[in-house]
Amino acid sequence: MLISRPKLLCISANLVGFDSRLEEMSSLLCMESNDVRMIGIHGIGGIGKTTLAIGIYNQIAHQFEGASFLPNAAEHRGSLIQRKLLADILGEKIARISNIDEGISLIKKTLCSRKVLIILDDVSALTQLEFLAGSRHWFGSGSRIIITSRNKHLLDVHEVDGLYEVQKLKSEEAFKLFSLYAFEAPDDRFWELSGRALNYCDGLPLAVKVVGFTCVRRRSLNGKMNCLS
Repeated sequence: MLISRPKLLCISANLVGFDSRLEEMSSLLCMESNDVRMIGIHGIGGIGKTTLAIGIYNQIAHQFEGASFLPNAAEHRGSLIQRKLLADILGEKIARISNIDEGISLIKKTLCSRKVLIILDDVSALTQLEFLAGSRHWFGSGSRIIITSRNKHLLDVHEVDGLYEVQKLKSEEAFKLFSLYAFEAPDDRFWELSGRALNYCDGLPLAVKVVGFTCVRRRSLNGKMNCLS
């Protein structure tokens, strides 16, 4: 029996080109299949991997018997993040895990018959995958493991079932996203000036947001134009 709907994760309200990316990811997830599937999301820093993963979590987490989103996986000690993974899925505190091997045994024993959604965000080393999602056999039928990383080779070595590369924003998408942050709505008066600034952003959503935030602080029209010139 499925658990109650999990709490949604916080995500930006200003998203551009997001729905199409979610649709593309849905085809890789193959939600109708009872197989355990591991999917990798890769791309350079600031491209939007984490945002996409959060969107997927919010969209499908309610379809599982337990779900866990582990942000910045690379920054946490092995046994501690294993403990958080189990606590998220079981909905209860987990006793101290002495070492990584004990954590692996507990994950396999506890989750092998559960349909779970696990998202491992910003993985940078194969060892992190080995002690959190070392094998599909650790998880129950229909489980989905989603891994975000800057390192495509790492995902290949772990033999994920599908790969999704997050692409840079197109020029029109970058302008729209910039306008949402800088002006609260697209403003064609700033198309040419914005283009000069956005060239430096190179289609990276994070960089576009930073430039937008810089301009929004300029209250007057002239101030915004000076910011972009």
